[in-house]
Amino acid sequence: MTSINHGNSIEGFGLVYLEAAAHGLPVVAHDVGGVSEAVSDGVTGLLVPPHRPAQLAAAFEKLIFDEKLRIQLGAAGREWAGRNCWKESGHRVVQPGGSCGMITSRVQVTVRYAETDMMGVVYHGNYLPWFEIGRTTLLKELGLPYRQLEAEGYRLPVLEIAVKYLRPAVYDDVVTVMTYMREKPVLRIRLDYEVFRGEELLATGESVHAFIDLQGKPVRPPASAVVVMNAAFK
Repeated sequence: MTSINHGNSIEGFGLVYLEAAAHGLPVVAHDVGGVSEAVSDGVTGLLVPPHRPAQLAAAFEKLIFDEKLRIQLGAAGREWAGRNCWKESGHRVVQPGGSCGMITSRVQVTVRYAETDMMGVVYHGNYLPWFEIGRTTLLKELGLPYRQLEAEGYRLPVLEIAVKYLRPAVYDDVVTVMTYMREKPVLRIRLDYEVFRGEELLATGESVHAFIDLQGKPVRPPASAVVVMNAAFK
């Protein structure tokens, strides 16, 4: 299915593509109107410029004959839909940048041989560094890189952490670490995690953090963090 360009109109296709993502169905779409807010090119589907029939046909052919690509795009689309509410998804099509009260981040990690144990699966303790990658990526995407916080005299230690293991990861797996900040932090920051291999959920977890100064004393979040969080959860 493709979109027809009528100025800024999306002719309802943006919402259709969001529905397709929720069912794990990759799409080929014209990059017009709000479609690019519903389809991430190369991640949840393939976008082509309008009025380029040859490129459109090539995209369809690629999707039809590349099973691995179909699975990859479909799984990413389902993940994306699963971490966004419908209200948020529809709002993004009409007005990009909306929020439904949750901040999310996505990062991929390839399992190294050194991370596996004698059973050939990822050692349970090695999921914690993946969580660290996830939360530092989330902070960086928010405009609060951890290096900057440290330079300003703040630390963000782990107060609590938990992991639930569902399926094992093995050497050379490409896993996706999803990190969620579901509520606006006040004195503590609570984060949730999910680790996927494709669309298969391997592990879930959570962690709690608090700001301290260089002497190890609890302090309020820096002003820069307060501004960012207020903007993200408004």
